[in-house]
Amino acid sequence: MLKSKQLYVVLLFGIAFIAITYCISSNTLGTQYGNIYQFSKLLAFYLVLTFGFYDVVKNRGRISVFDVDVILVLMVIWCCLIAYIRGGSNISVFVDIALWPLVFMYSERWGKRGVSYDSIRNPMICISFAIILFCIPNLATRYMGLDRAGYAVGATYSATMLIPILLCLKKDKLQRALIICIVLISLISTKRTGFISTVLALLGYSLSDAYISQKREKTNKILKITFLCIISGVAFYLFTKTMNLDIFERIRNVSEDQGSGRIEIWETVIEGFKSSPLSQKLFGHGYHSVTVLTGRGQLAHNDFLETLYDYGIVGVSFMLIFVLKLLHRLKKLWRAKSTLLPVYLSAMILFIMFSMFSYLMVQSLRILFLVAFLGAADPAVKATGLYPEERSF
Repeated sequence: MLKSKQLYVVLLFGIAFIAITYCISSNTLGTQYGNIYQFSKLLAFYLVLTFGFYDVVKNRGRISVFDVDVILVLMVIWCCLIAYIRGGSNISVFVDIALWPLVFMYSERWGKRGVSYDSIRNPMICISFAIILFCIPNLATRYMGLDRAGYAVGATYSATMLIPILLCLKKDKLQRALIICIVLISLISTKRTGFISTVLALLGYSLSDAYISQKREKTNKILKITFLCIISGVAFYLFTKTMNLDIFERIRNVSEDQGSGRIEIWETVIEGFKSSPLSQKLFGHGYHSVTVLTGRGQLAHNDFLETLYDYGIVGVSFMLIFVLKLLHRLKKLWRAKSTLLPVYLSAMILFIMFSMFSYLMVQSLRILFLVAFLGAADPAVKATGLYPEERSF
């Protein structure tokens, strides 16, 4: 009989398979393999659904009406219903909507078993190596001039979402090397949202770690963080100049290009929502209707605006309740100066940044590793907020 740890490892490998096939299919050199990615999404969905059902039946537990799980179930039902009514009724749409909430809920049940992340260290190291390796062709495609829209390097966000889980592992040279590789990938990709989010997540982790430390230790950590930030900033600047990377130039020009047209897209979505009839304001226009509104096949680059337009005020309300519950958990950890705070804060920084300036919750493929962590951490946060090494989370 499979144990909880083994089921979770299978889940993580399923997510890794999605991330790898996404990298392959989004690479201009491997677009002919797009069907593999669609197959991997379906496979992972049925994997989560089957094992999740098995786990629920085998380990029945009480569920609160106001629990996060209930909010997610209601959100999935609502979004799938609107997608069906508005004409988006196929299995791929359903998987895209339902996969990440299922991963969160299943990971939460795994977290209740009290299994430490260090007990799955080796599988996570293998997964991280594989995803980093498969990101390299996507970066090469970018610099061969075959990815002007940034679709291929967008697949490298899967590596970024590994950061919170890697931060939970035992700190050693290998763990640090993997995190540095992910930072370099986000830098070389020249994707501003990815790079800034990664830097802020690691900075938030370091500063909050100093915040929960003893006074003398806290001062030393803050000085060390400041010194490392200065050295890293100079090193990254010299590296980008040597390699002719334009990431800092793109950050400096963000006001001129309006975030690659994001502000224009946001204004279009807001105006489209305002001009919609009351029924569509409440219930939405349907799955990825924003892509039709923008006229360029683009998403809104903001999960909340996207959900507001696609699934209406009702749909975005479920999403906001879910996010507010996560922020409430973060506040609880901050007040308690919990040792789980640094990792959880880094995860929430990634979650909020990508939700506000890219797309995360509206596309299941990017968020999976992040919600696998947030779900597994949830029982520890709700209970006492202790770190995995102290309370086997």
